[in-house]
Amino acid sequence: MQKMFDEGISALDTNEDLDETVRAVARNDLEQERPACNEIADSLYVVNGDAWSNRIDAEAGQPFAKSVDLLVPVEEDGSSSILFVEGKLGLAPRERRSRLRNPRYADVVEKYCATKSKVCREHPVMLCRTMNLIVPAAVREVARNTFSRRNMTNQVCSIMPIDARGFLFGIGVPTVN
Repeated sequence: MQKMFDEGISALDTNEDLDETVRAVARNDLEQERPACNEIADSLYVVNGDAWSNRIDAEAGQPFAKSVDLLVPVEEDGSSSILFVEGKLGLAPRERRSRLRNPRYADVVEKYCATKSKVCREHPVMLCRTMNLIVPAAVREVARNTFSRRNMTNQVCSIMPIDARGFLFGIGVPTVN
């Protein structure tokens, strides 16, 4: 989770499309959300999706392919499943626009599909059909509106934008405040 926040702040800092005021507010908001991930218990088993995927690709002698950020074991409908999680914490409100320019829906689905094919390559595994997309709280509702329209026609997976605290709560990790 810390890596997701670091990458999000880096993305904000290098996004030339953002007005300095918008960037500063988005960065400050993200820094205020960061402490939520400090409360994760050491016993929570989560796989770094990028590191795992790169290792699998290297062992197979293949070029590195896209992958999700986290693979999280969860209980879904009474069965053990794997939840895919992608972090997009570098998003900022587009100066009162009600739409997100990034991430592209197709890119997120592509990461889901590429990771799914690697996970299921050797043995069938139960996967959640829903994928969490962790976004800053400030853009959560805009992202939900944007992605909910796309989810209606997607037969592969359903992308659920959620903020970090909501994600942690959803997988049963208590947070402070």
